[in-house]
Amino acid sequence: MSITPDRLIDDIYEAAIIPERWGSVLGDLAQMVEAWGGNLWAINAHQQRSWTASERMIAPMRQFIEGGYEKHNVRPHRALAKRHAGFVSDLDIMTLEEIENDPIYVNVLRPAGLKWDAGSVVPIPSADFLVFSFDRRAERGPFEPSVLRLLDRFRPHLARAGLIAARLQMQLVQAATQTMTMLGLPGCVLAAAGRVVMMNSLLEELSPRIFTRAHDRIALAHRPASLLLDEALARLRSSSATWSIAVPADEQHPPLVVHVLPIRRAANEIFGGAMALLVVTPVGAIPAPHADLLSGLFDLSPAESKVAASLAGGLTIKKYAENQDISHETVRSQLQSVMRKTGTARQVDLVRLLASVSPLAEGK
Repeated sequence: MSITPDRLIDDIYEAAIIPERWGSVLGDLAQMVEAWGGNLWAINAHQQRSWTASERMIAPMRQFIEGGYEKHNVRPHRALAKRHAGFVSDLDIMTLEEIENDPIYVNVLRPAGLKWDAGSVVPIPSADFLVFSFDRRAERGPFEPSVLRLLDRFRPHLARAGLIAARLQMQLVQAATQTMTMLGLPGCVLAAAGRVVMMNSLLEELSPRIFTRAHDRIALAHRPASLLLDEALARLRSSSATWSIAVPADEQHPPLVVHVLPIRRAANEIFGGAMALLVVTPVGAIPAPHADLLSGLFDLSPAESKVAASLAGGLTIKKYAENQDISHETVRSQLQSVMRKTGTARQVDLVRLLASVSPLAEGK
């Protein structure tokens, strides 16, 4: 299917909802302006950068990141200084001599056969700005003014799609944080490098055992556990494994277990997005799960929920029957129904299962 402006605009707004689509959108835009490929950067207030790119630009972009070339990149700041709400070419903000000697051009772009660049800076909430850029091969020549004007036709749509994506991402982060709070779980949503995007009040109450350091990065007061947390976060980029980290008790506090749960999704970071959930479970006496929670999880009747919660809380069948003034046979019948619905074969297995959901009981 040929690339038409109308189709490309539709694809841009689709990418606002489905971040995985940004790579193909950047590739189609690049093809339209005879570029080799395109990139999208998000740069926040702490100068932390996240990115996505069209397929051809992924290898050069990785080399750019791994080589630490961000510190040499003068183009976004010079483009901002021009106060031009549109695309500019590298020749608009750099001299030919600068291009010939710039480390990014010399060590990253030129070895890939690339030389010419065009880009635009778009301010949005949740990031200081987005940067859309496109690169051409050396033999194709610089971006012409007519091509920059063509890119300018798409810039308002790119800006709106970026804003939509950022707001949707923030809503997802808020929903995840609120859900953890409702379930009584101290937790937060993390982006790249362990940066806290949003933290709930239950986790804040665990300070100073769990706190944020420079650039809002999550950390643990117990040094060995904090090093393990750093390792877990560093491995999230290449692994979908979950991590559970023990934090020993001290004189005033019970032990904790910190769980790191990855969120695996292509382009999940580009708009300051979530990379992982961090959930904390204090270790101690296990409370009985709430009957309403059991009802919702396992489709139990009110009577079945009560007997399940009571057994998980330590009551025997005999004691529960006496407390409720019902027969042992009635309780055993209810218990058999609970075991069928929960897929357990023995009472001990049922109690273990219910204990595993007890941290999800009512909030503190």
